[in-house]
Amino acid sequence: MKFENIEDLDIPQEAAFEMLSEFTFFERMAMRRGVEVARRNGDAVEGLGAAWDLNVPWRGKTVKMQVDVNRFEKPEALGFQAEAPAIEVQLDIELVALSNHKTRMLIKSDISAKSLTGRLLLQSMKLTRGKIEKRMSGRISEQSRNLEERYRQTKVA
Repeated sequence: MKFENIEDLDIPQEAAFEMLSEFTFFERMAMRRGVEVARRNGDAVEGLGAAWDLNVPWRGKTVKMQVDVNRFEKPEALGFQAEAPAIEVQLDIELVALSNHKTRMLIKSDISAKSLTGRLLLQSMKLTRGKIEKRMSGRISEQSRNLEERYRQTKVA
């Protein structure tokens, strides 16, 4: 199952890439939402090869996930491979400079099943695809505005 979102940011491409590859910021964000985050290969690895073990609370259970950075092409693209017991997710973020101060962010995710449980999950997602796309679009838009705000704050400071 594939999802795509496009957001235009009022941030230069280099700055957008730097903020999106600031993994410690996103680790803290996940922890605030109740996700247990552990770096698999230490804090020293940034970029390609960075990996995490996650325990994600979902529907009253804890789902174990492994996330790896599998694409790190500065300043154009980031890619993440996530595996859970039932599904695999490939998330790609591409940044295209529209001007010196504008960047287009394309986010593509591809979710595939690894088991019968995963196929059932994907089938139920297909039934509510519109609702999921709307929720994802809203969250991506919110994160985009947060990136712009963080950029403005660092520019002023």
